[in-house]
Amino acid sequence: MTALFSTDKLLDAKFSSETVEKIAAAYRAVRDLIEKDVPLAVAVSFGKDSTAMLTIALLAHHDAVRENPLRHPLTVQTADTGIENPVIHQHVQSQISLLERYARRHAIPLRIRVGRPTLASSWMTAVIGMRKVPVRLRDSSD
Repeated sequence: MTALFSTDKLLDAKFSSETVEKIAAAYRAVRDLIEKDVPLAVAVSFGKDSTAMLTIALLAHHDAVRENPLRHPLTVQTADTGIENPVIHQHVQSQISLLERYARRHAIPLRIRVGRPTLASSWMTAVIGMRKVPVRLRDSSD
């Protein structure tokens, strides 16, 4: 089977040759680790940088699983602070859902871990419980 990752596709999409070389080097590094049976984890915020790395790792896993069954799942780690902007929170939830569907559809072993603070360590509990006092930061015009 033909690999999903292709430098020709990137060049056709008008990526510079320098950028294609960097992406290809990252892809090869991930594939080498997969071939050495190293468990991999990608920490993501689902911003542009971490999503780019996740995409490279996902493509490498997709191509690898098409050749042989994988022993280790790709672990995706993210954090839910509980105080995110609702739009950002929804974006992250949507991306996790899309990622899970993609992995299922292509038989890519995937493990998603979402870190959350304990209720006792949340900012709101600390303020209401009077362990912390909300302060106003002074700006330069004060």
